[in-house]
Amino acid sequence: MIVTGTSVAMISGLFNVGIGGESIIGGIVCDTLGVGAVGYVGGAVAVAGTLWCALGLGRLLGSAGRAEA
Repeated sequence: MIVTGTSVAMISGLFNVGIGGESIIGGIVCDTLGVGAVGYVGGAVAVAGTLWCALGLGRLLGSAGRAEA
């Protein structure tokens, strides 16, 4: 697999968007709920992401199991 400069730049740009988005969310949380709530909000985002991935994987594996039967 050949990785071109364009694809590397796209991946780098997506990482930068994620970092910037996290900074915005962290700033909003600090202004509204306080610095002490940043960890709780981050944990909630992590749990939501984990559930989203698990449900998507469950659907993917479930549909693969039905295709074989």
